[in-house]
Amino acid sequence: MSRVDICTTYGTRSIDTGITAGYSFKVNSFLKELAVGRQKKLELVRDSDLNTADIGLFNQADDKLSQPQLVQAEINALSLPYAVLNEKESKTSKGHQIVRLMKEDGKSLAFEWSVWPQPGRGMPTMFSQCVLFALMQIAAEQKELYGEVPKKMFYGSHSELCRRLGLPEDGLRRARLRQHILVHVSTNCKSVKAFKDKQRNALTVESFRFIRSAGFAGQKDPDGNVYEQNFVVWDDPVWANLNAKYVKQLDLSFMRNLRSPIAQLLYTHLSNLFSDMQGWPYVDPDYAWLAERMGLKVYSELKRAKQQFKQAITELTEQNYIAKAEWFDWKIRFYPGVRYTYG
Repeated sequence: MSRVDICTTYGTRSIDTGITAGYSFKVNSFLKELAVGRQKKLELVRDSDLNTADIGLFNQADDKLSQPQLVQAEINALSLPYAVLNEKESKTSKGHQIVRLMKEDGKSLAFEWSVWPQPGRGMPTMFSQCVLFALMQIAAEQKELYGEVPKKMFYGSHSELCRRLGLPEDGLRRARLRQHILVHVSTNCKSVKAFKDKQRNALTVESFRFIRSAGFAGQKDPDGNVYEQNFVVWDDPVWANLNAKYVKQLDLSFMRNLRSPIAQLLYTHLSNLFSDMQGWPYVDPDYAWLAERMGLKVYSELKRAKQQFKQAITELTEQNYIAKAEWFDWKIRFYPGVRYTYG
């Protein structure tokens, strides 16, 4: 069995990859492939229902971002269901809800996580999630610069935000970015022992948003004054976690170049799970738990469950993010590949 050093936000861990010794993953050769080759252009795939406005944004993304682009994403945004797969679902989805009874110290405790959109605005999509992660990276940079993430955070121009996302810097994309930021402002969340802080305390918050409010340069505030800069206001629990560095490194370039939105979503969840393997060479979540945490339909037929994840697992394996994935009845065992080195 070969071993690979996995870099995580909690340190560097050497693990068994589960790959025979004759087959080696070498980071240097992988980087060479990244530098020479280009990611495949996004294409419409049969099972993903990607006929949405967001596809045009991703298809015209700048190829200069084929190298890793690392961002620091707040961990609850990775571990709890928030976005939907595409704009078609965004317009029809009523949101996500998980309600459970948990046992703790012999007591039954309620667990609830709910996400719901403002009527007419729609749910966040995977592209909305990329915009949120880019803003969180700006927060991490300001944390390093000022020692604290400003609650009201000025994030620069929308042309700069386009560059961070690898998009053409034209009026259409800038307008789309503003729309996706406003989607976050209008998406409500409720946590009963679901949203966690840096100390792993499970919080109860009746209502909050990842972004409480936003303002755009040239617009007027309620008093009639014109905003001079673009800004977002982080809601309290999210702001506290960004300041506490309760974050996880992701490769935004890798995420946006994945063809399947389920692969993009699975990538964010596996990134979080891989960082907490606690010495094991793999993670093996139950299918129903993983699908629910990703905000996907949970199938009761194993054949349908495997079909649901097949394309995403194949793509992440081809990209060396997963070394291999195996089904054991309703459990899926994922081994991290060398691409996880970047988060």
